[in-house]
Amino acid sequence: MIRRGLLTLGVGVPLLALLTVLVLVFRSVVLAPEAPRPGGTYVEGVVGQLGSLNPLYGEATAGSNDLDALLFEPLVRVLPTGAVQGRLAAHWDVTPDGRSYSFALRPNGRWSDGTPVTADDVVFTVRTVQDPQFPGAVLNQSWKDIIATAIDAGHVRFALPGHNAGFLANLELLDIVPSHLLAGRSMAEIASAAPNLNPVGTGPFRMVAQSGDRIQLERNPFAWRRPWLDTMTIRSFGSQAAALDALDRGQIDGLANLTPSGAAQERGNRQVSVLAASTYQYAELLMNLKTDEPFFGSGKPSGRRSTGLPSSATSSAGRRCPMTDRSPVPSPGPTTAPPSNRPTTPPPPPSCWTMPAGRSSTGSAPRAAPASASA
Repeated sequence: MIRRGLLTLGVGVPLLALLTVLVLVFRSVVLAPEAPRPGGTYVEGVVGQLGSLNPLYGEATAGSNDLDALLFEPLVRVLPTGAVQGRLAAHWDVTPDGRSYSFALRPNGRWSDGTPVTADDVVFTVRTVQDPQFPGAVLNQSWKDIIATAIDAGHVRFALPGHNAGFLANLELLDIVPSHLLAGRSMAEIASAAPNLNPVGTGPFRMVAQSGDRIQLERNPFAWRRPWLDTMTIRSFGSQAAALDALDRGQIDGLANLTPSGAAQERGNRQVSVLAASTYQYAELLMNLKTDEPFFGSGKPSGRRSTGLPSSATSSAGRRCPMTDRSPVPSPGPTTAPPSNRPTTPPPPPSCWTMPAGRSSTGSAPRAAPASASA
């Protein structure tokens, strides 16, 4: 009996330990969040009419920044931390006096029609916004007196009239456009609708169809960074109420730039997750105390609004990952332009596009509704 008891004990203890391990492993698998899988589609709503698909002319249109980030890219991206990350630029060098920047383009940079990206595209884009007939005052003034020169097909140099600590932040706001399709056109032709009906960019997606209130996108097969999603749809609404109704009905997966009341409304919806993100904006009030010099068209003190630095909180739903957030950024400061980015700038992640929160590529689940905060 004693031997039998010891034998049973010797076999039972390992079996009990094995069972405990299996239970713990099974519990961790069941409770672990579902890993993202490539594929699937995502529908995002924007409030307002969809306008120009030319990134140089889309400043005042609804969702223009969202579309620009999907279809086009600048040379660099300035992260909220102030670190500079290459987009179409693989690396760059700055002279000690901070007046000359030399960029090497990504050798695998391709337009969505398969044409290689070259320094001529960068020079063409700069000269376009420098043209006296260019309607965008902000871009026009930001690039005034800056000389862009193509060293060769893969390298471009910028000569600045003086030290400018915010040059890389300005560079981020300049999406590169294809010279092989737009060169030789007048400013009116570039701004017209014809080139915008089938935009060719370097972003992670390319347009396949546009009909009324929606634009359909697919993964850009020539993009140097591969998105998680196969397709995306941008759908416009005439009001925030209509867009929120579509979100609640499951007709869209996300909605950006909500008002505080809209965010508060969605926080009560268990099928929607409200998230927060930071933007770089501010409201500026300039007082005109000289009543005899009505700079703003009135003899009374006046003010105007501007953007560029942190501000108050706003709300949004279905915001994309920070890597593609195209919010304007402030000047990173006088020490932001290092002699070289090689030891200081980490390479970007393999993809900036993730599946919507709570949704897999093969099924539906609670929809995501992030609350964006202008910090």
